[in-house]
Amino acid sequence: MKIKIEKGVPIPQTRGNRNLYPFKKMGVGDSFFILDKSNPKKTLRNVCSAANFFKKKNPKYNFHSRSYVTGVRVWRVE
Repeated sequence: MKIKIEKGVPIPQTRGNRNLYPFKKMGVGDSFFILDKSNPKKTLRNVCSAANFFKKKNPKYNFHSRSYVTGVRVWRVE
């Protein structure tokens, strides 16, 4: 297999919004609700993943989340 090296190919823009969830703005005891009646379990996985990523860079933040029939609620606990 031969691999061709190319020059001048631009790097694509990053996709997505890094500030999708308001973790940085939350005080202890604050919460937010994400309305999602179609697939709240998937939304819970996504928001938990984002919270864990945020916590790695901001270790003083701690979150709890719960899935409901109509969506997901996330609390800042520390």
